[in-house]
Amino acid sequence: MYQSNDSHVAGPARTWFLGQPMPSEAAVEAAILRGRKMRSEAFWNLLTALGQKFGRAAAALRNYRRRQRAVAMLRQMDAHLLADIGLTPGDVERAILYGRERGPAKPVTALKTSTTIANDTGTTREAA
Repeated sequence: MYQSNDSHVAGPARTWFLGQPMPSEAAVEAAILRGRKMRSEAFWNLLTALGQKFGRAAAALRNYRRRQRAVAMLRQMDAHLLADIGLTPGDVERAILYGRERGPAKPVTALKTSTTIANDTGTTREAA
């Protein structure tokens, strides 16, 4: 397949590049097959990655449209119907995004903890 152009040079060992011996035709064919396999795997990996990204984008678009339809449906309800399900007109979008039970964090009330203090006499008392 590949032959050196230096056939006029005498000697048993023909060189190919920088003094390296000429590879056999079988070695060249094996290298070509390995290259084709690597190219095929790289192309398959690219197609797989693109398919996954497209699938995630399509799922995100479906979820967005589903939420928009739910918001539109809830906005058509009057305040009395919304109150029956525990919402106000201002809570509609928050309820769709976070659920009815979730929302802004509620303030945490301070817990009373009892702390004992030891004094020099070895007795303990409650801290104020």
